[in-house]
Amino acid sequence: MPPRSLRGFSKPHLAAGATAQVTFQLRKKDLAVWDVTQGGWMLAHGEYKMAVGTSSRKIAETVTLEL
Repeated sequence: MPPRSLRGFSKPHLAAGATAQVTFQLRKKDLAVWDVTQGGWMLAHGEYKMAVGTSSRKIAETVTLEL
């Protein structure tokens, strides 16, 4: 599994100092990776860390999900 992959994106236009709530849905396939040995998509069990930020280097919040 790659260390990071983009699975949701939104870029609201905000005035300086303004805030907004942004939502999007993740599907099972969004967490799956292609398994070359089995020739299909695989959803690995374990911990997944979700990160939100202005870029991959400026993470504001994280949450860990267990599958």
